[in-house]
This record gives sequence, C-alpha cells and structure tokens, in this order.
Amino acid sequence: MVPSSAPHVLLVGPAHERVLRICNLLSERGLSASRCEADAPGRRAALAAADLVVFAPDPQRPDEGMEELAALLGYARAGNGPAVIWGAPDNFTPPAGLLIDCLDADVPLEEVGDRLAALARYAPLLRRMDQELWQLQRIGRQLNRHFDEIDQELRLAGQLQREFLPRALPSVAPLRFAQLYRPAGWVSGDIYDVFQIDAERIGMFIADAMGHGTAAGLMTMFLRRALVPREIREGVERVLSPAEVMHRLHDSLAAHNLRHSQFVTAAYAVIEVGSLELHLARGGHPYPLHVDAAGNVRELRCDGGLLGVAGLDPEFEEQHVRLLAGDKLVLYTDGLEDTLIRGRDRQTEQAEFTPQLLDWAHLAAEPMVATIDEYLDRQEGSLNPADDVTLLVLEVTG
Repeated sequence: MVPSSAPHVLLVGPAHERVLRICNLLSERGLSASRCEADAPGRRAALAAADLVVFAPDPQRPDEGMEELAALLGYARAGNGPAVIWGAPDNFTPPAGLLIDCLDADVPLEEVGDRLAALARYAPLLRRMDQELWQLQRIGRQLNRHFDEIDQELRLAGQLQREFLPRALPSVAPLRFAQLYRPAGWVSGDIYDVFQIDAERIGMFIADAMGHGTAAGLMTMFLRRALVPREIREGVERVLSPAEVMHRLHDSLAAHNLRHSQFVTAAYAVIEVGSLELHLARGGHPYPLHVDAAGNVRELRCDGGLLGVAGLDPEFEEQHVRLLAGDKLVLYTDGLEDTLIRGRDRQTEQAEFTPQLLDWAHLAAEPMVATIDEYLDRQEGSLNPADDVTLLVLEVTG
C-alpha cells in the first residue's frame, strides 16, 4: 500500500499501455500515481495537487494535442513544480521559466520509472527552492528600489553640501587662489572656505571630519557654522587670531560630547593683504606647505591637537610667515598626503616630498591644481577613491 504522504505523480495524456505500466512501476517504488486526460474537467485541480506532472502524448501520434500540452504547461507553472514531457516531438519548445525535463519516447520503461521516481521525491525540495528564489527576487527588487532612493538622497545631500562651498574664490591683488575638491562619495567629509574677513585680511579654512559619507558630511556643516573669524566685544570689533579660532572650533565640538569619538582635523590661515603676513594654526591636520618662487618646498610646522575630543584642552601654536612675490601656500587634506609626501626622516620628522610635487611646485596656482587633478584621474582606483581629496592653493603674484 502506498503511504498517503508519498509524492504524487500525475500523468496527463491518453490511456495507452505505456502510461498504465508507468503508473504500476511508480506504485511499486512507493509513489502515488494517477492519470487524467488532457481535456479532463478537473485537470487544473489535479495539476495543482501533483508533486510531479508528466505529459505523455500518444507515441503513435505525438503531434496531436501539442497546443493543449503548451496550455497545460502554463497551468503547471502556477504550481511551481517540475514537469516531464515524455515523447514530445523534436520541434516542441517548452515555455521559458519552467522546470522541464524531456524524455524520448523510446527510453526503456524501467529507466523512465527510475527518473520519474527520483524527480518526484526531489519535487518538494525543488518547489521550496523555486519559492525561495522567487522570494529572493522579490526582496532583491525591494532592495534595489530602496538603494535607488538612498542613492538619490545622497545625490541631493551632496548637491546641498556643495552649495555651502564658495562659488567663487576672492580675487584681491596680489593674491590668487585655486582649489580642488574631489569627494570619495556623494557626500564628503572635507570642507574648505576662502573668504574676506575685512578690507585688510582674507581667511583660508580647510577641515576633514573623520571618515566620509553622511555623518562626516553633517559634521562639515557644523564646522562651517562654528567658524567665527571675528567678534564684537563692548562695541569693538576684533579679528580673532588663527589659534583663537581653532580653540573655539574645538570647544564647540567638545561641548557636544559626541559619541563614537567623532573628531576633526583642520587648518586656518589669515593673510594680511597689504603686508603679505601669513598667520597660521592647525589642529591634527597635515602640515601646510610653503613653496617659494624658486620652487623650493617646506612644511610650515606648528603643533595642534585634534579638534572635538572631549576632555582634552589642546594648545594651538601659531606660525607666522612673510610671503614674497611668487610664493605659494598649499593646504590639503590627508586624502592627498601620499601623493605629496613620500616619507619622513625618523629622527628629524622632516618630510621627503614626492618627485611629482617637486615638479608641480614650479607651476602657478591654477595650473598646479589642474595638473594634480589630471594626475589623480590617471591613478588606479580613481573612480572609487578611498578618501576625499581637497586642495587649496594661495599664490602671491609678481
């Protein structure tokens, strides 16, 4: 007796001898087997209930009923189960997307019985796999829509962030400015600004929030708002020194006691237009570079700790330099450090500059920035950079 839980095989087709013999063979192998005509009234319910459907046209007239066979295969699709065509003509192509096995009409009955028995026992597994695949495809479509929405939001956030950057750099003779801004993603953890403090002074600011992406981008918005270059006290306006500006930035960040040890590096410079005196302070940021008219490069070294680390009260040392005609000041974020700095002396900590920087040092501000931009475009991985890159160049024209 065949158990009620045994896989069920439904053979669809005329009641010729081979179909009846296969039903007996399957029963001997412990499977439930039944047959129905292709045009039987209850075929839809029978197809849905079967674990395995076998379409067996009359081997003497295989071309008859092929249109009906194609329709029945469509019904089998709804059951998500496998199907076998036993003796279909050579020119018959089953519909795409179905689990279909084809057997020649002259395959020995014992082999047909073995193959049908194996397929029937694996049918529940195949059905579950097919259903799981369908679920995965549905989840994949949902994830794609979700990722498209996130991508669009990040695009808009990146556009908004760029709106906070200066649309045009100041032009005050004899000073000339150039900039390069290359976010690693839609939203950058870098920010920069060049602005006129008053009629006599221009400020240069560059900062790099830890990481990149949305969180770092939000931090840059906070930094720009917290940057206050001057104050009014008792009715008197006073321009703050770079060290004072760095202290206030640090205090503003540390006061929020941000989680996950969020910190920032930054550099801030004030240039006096008349005397060309440069006043500079930095906090954990790569040392600014001073390039003279002959193309000699040196770091402007001044101490200063990271900004925003709660519980610390860093000191910010100021560097003062008198600029001359042809001099350049270069501020950059650490995404560009390996391009400019080859290494450091272990004892003196003096930087060894890369050959390309020593070549670029002879260029004016705008050609220098354009050449560096082209160089980065040619590097491996330039379409998927590991970090944001920002560069500010101040040049004293002759």
